[in-house]
Amino acid sequence: MDAVRQGYLINASQELECDSVPRPVDWDTYYWAPVPSKHVYPLPRSLSRRIPLDVFYNVFSHLYTETERSSVALVCREWYRCSGHIRYPDLCIRDREGLIILRDLCLNRDARVRQRLSRTTTLRIHQRYGDVRFCDSVPLVLGACMPDVRNLVFEGCIRPSMHLTFTRGLRLFRNLRSLEIVDFVLASFGQLRRIILASPQLDTLVLRDGKYALPVRPQASALSLAPSERPQTHVSVPHLQRLELCHLDIGLLAALVDWFVTVHPPCCQHVTYLTITEVTGGAHLLTRLLQVIGPSLEHISLAGMPGRSTSSLSTVPLPSLKVC
Repeated sequence: MDAVRQGYLINASQELECDSVPRPVDWDTYYWAPVPSKHVYPLPRSLSRRIPLDVFYNVFSHLYTETERSSVALVCREWYRCSGHIRYPDLCIRDREGLIILRDLCLNRDARVRQRLSRTTTLRIHQRYGDVRFCDSVPLVLGACMPDVRNLVFEGCIRPSMHLTFTRGLRLFRNLRSLEIVDFVLASFGQLRRIILASPQLDTLVLRDGKYALPVRPQASALSLAPSERPQTHVSVPHLQRLELCHLDIGLLAALVDWFVTVHPPCCQHVTYLTITEVTGGAHLLTRLLQVIGPSLEHISLAGMPGRSTSSLSTVPLPSLKVC
């Protein structure tokens, strides 16, 4: 084993001379030492050529940030070439500059670049700091050049002052199947309602950490059934199969459940997977929601719910299902 290790280091140091690394490197120590090295060296070709590409694809599939993906892409020339086929299907935008770069790529004369962008299946917009207004234009700017997007994630983007063209632009993602909205603030429930109705082809809806800009009592947030709010059969609505409602303000949850149950029951009648997390005083809302979902439900997860909330399951006629 020592002889193999020594030969391994000799071959590596010979290759390092070609890669302009100043000294031989013990690669085992360099990559696996408890304290990371302060020096950054490229992986020598003698090593990169010995790594099967299926290992690379497996590593890349477990990276979720652009920083990690960029670092892996720069390991060697072969990995950089292969990363181009993987990075485009799952894109993340964090600021206005990133949106501008993607817009310019969409207008690029290189047909290969446009073709890769057109095959993007997951688009994430994560905004935590700085100017958030660029998020309003993402659907209008990218919807037409990314027709295959199936998963759309907005984190820290949705706020009371969203431009009206935002929901219109969402309709450009014609193949959208999964919509996830995280850390959002609404002016009213009507804002969320327009977003949901803009994507009638959805089968997955995930809402996490949502609230109203101003405190609203659950009674006041429930929908008043004006003639225009009564059950409508001519409106295209999503037929959800997966519904996750996590850490939502009780007033917002009450309005959402009331809308599902009273105005558009078909939205929930095909749900097979339901998750509700940390809702105080929402036992009656859970009961109403379960009544409209009916026998399609196969899996339900209740995390951080008071004990009396789970007892409401016994009052609803449901088939055998998995409860977590």
